[in-house]
Amino acid sequence: MQDIHKYLIVNALGAWRDNLSARLMQEIRERGCEILDSRIGMLGDAMTAQLMVSGNWSSVGKLETALPAIGDKLEVYLSGLRTRDRSERPDTRPYAVEINAPQQPDLLPALVAFFNNQDTVVAELVCQDYSAGQTGARMVNIQMVVLVPITAQPRRRNAEPAEATFSAFRRGGIGEGFACVEMNIDESADEVEDVALSGDMSESPFGVAIVEGEINRDGRIVEANKAFAEAFGAQKKNAPLVKSVAQTTLEELAEEIRRKTRAGGAPKPIEATVGTGAASRTYALFARPVRRKRGSYGVRRTLLYSVDVTDRKQMEEEYAQDQKLRGIGELASKVAHDFNNYLQ
Repeated sequence: MQDIHKYLIVNALGAWRDNLSARLMQEIRERGCEILDSRIGMLGDAMTAQLMVSGNWSSVGKLETALPAIGDKLEVYLSGLRTRDRSERPDTRPYAVEINAPQQPDLLPALVAFFNNQDTVVAELVCQDYSAGQTGARMVNIQMVVLVPITAQPRRRNAEPAEATFSAFRRGGIGEGFACVEMNIDESADEVEDVALSGDMSESPFGVAIVEGEINRDGRIVEANKAFAEAFGAQKKNAPLVKSVAQTTLEELAEEIRRKTRAGGAPKPIEATVGTGAASRTYALFARPVRRKRGSYGVRRTLLYSVDVTDRKQMEEEYAQDQKLRGIGELASKVAHDFNNYLQ
């Protein structure tokens, strides 16, 4: 359904007065617009404000036209910019970042450049300096919201996925030191253990594996039966799933999980080919997240099923080829019949 609302960003700059922001908001409301988002602050002895407002085309148009008159009335500089509603970013997750550090001229540009180099979007940033309580040293407080791709994950120097924990610590005095974060690789996650499933599932003709973590990110095979291990080479426990199944296939499986969660219905298989040439085999993969109790947390688990469909695919191709040859034969027969009629 098409959005009938229009959006306008109102920028305000003027000398600080205690009731200025309230009067500005009142002028906006009187013209039938709603304030969706706002950033108001004091820079020196001046007030700066950014407000995102919405309304129908008539109310937003009236407000946009009235901005110069409102600015003269409130003794501030006002400008407007048409915009659109901020679209969702399902491929990212928002994270809040807060930093307290000694004031340095290059700190803020270097910080933004660091996040940009990690393919991370800086969505919001607020920076404010202050004096340390004990020494009076100049400090800076930075608060950010960054959008991190859902495919981001800790990796080793050789680019292999890794299990890691993050711990924060401080260097220097209270209110003056550096807040640091250390990444510790969990070496125990790489311990080699045999994979086994107990019961009838271990000897079932179709493959079964239990995957911990996000299936398209840091998924690891913690258990697998004989059929799955032989098909995808998952012989060891905690082996990264990406070593057994191609990343493109994992992305398709993750998308199918999201689709089934939203719309329901029967699961759709995702095909994966193992090997090359005449020895290659095609498998249909089905993923089903393990249900957790409402409100519970912990590592996400997914059941991954595999069914060998190589023979079925070959029969389908042979049938399609047979139908094609049959069609060619019927066409040739008709041409020959018409040609014979012409000769007679």
